Amino acid sequence: MSLRECMLADKDFLKQLYSSDSIKAKTILNFAKDSSLKTLVKVIHNVTTGKIELRSDIFDEIVKRKKLNYLISTFEAKGKVKSLLQGSRQELLLALYKLSTVYKYILHPLFWRKS
Repeated sequence: MSLRECMLADKDFLKQLYSSDSIKAKTILNFAKDSSLKTLVKVIHNVTTGKIELRSDIFDEIVKRKKLNYLISTFEAKGKVKSLLQGSRQELLLALYKLSTVYKYILHPLFWRKS
């Protein structure tokens, strides 16, 4: 299944994360299906590698919240993402919890529409 198909299948889950705050994001992650969590990891990987582009002001918000180094170290390398996807649900959730304050910025390119 392609990333686009995965994102369409998990559109509601991704939209909930996009519009949530930090605490609500953790709750959403807890109740998410494994396939939804894996789609989220793939989206984050594509954001960190630049395949999904962030506007500079959105990028600055991630830097301001001190999550850039964690994003790069955990989600940029294909090998690390692969081991994360093959690991336990607990490991996956722990990695994703650390980004709960920045999902509205990471997922911004997927849901933002110019008026």
